Amino acid sequence: MSASQEEDLLRMATVVRDSNDAITIQDFEGRITAWNRGAELMYGYSEEEALAVPLAKAVVFLTWIRISIKCLQYIDYKAT
Repeated sequence: MSASQEEDLLRMATVVRDSNDAITIQDFEGRITAWNRGAELMYGYSEEEALAVPLAKAVVFLTWIRISIKCLQYIDYKAT
């Protein structure tokens, strides 16, 4: 690999790592192989946690949690 190609690869890795957008990489079995800071912020899982579960399971679980939180917030709002 040339020095120019290495620089391009490092630049791309930095963009992915530091992006505010959720960027994930999965293998063909649905296992998460990479998870950036944006994904941590969006889904609430650290990279270590995300690498331990299939993507579909993680997203479904987090969606359920967010809906539950919204329902509890709505109930609390109506109670006050």
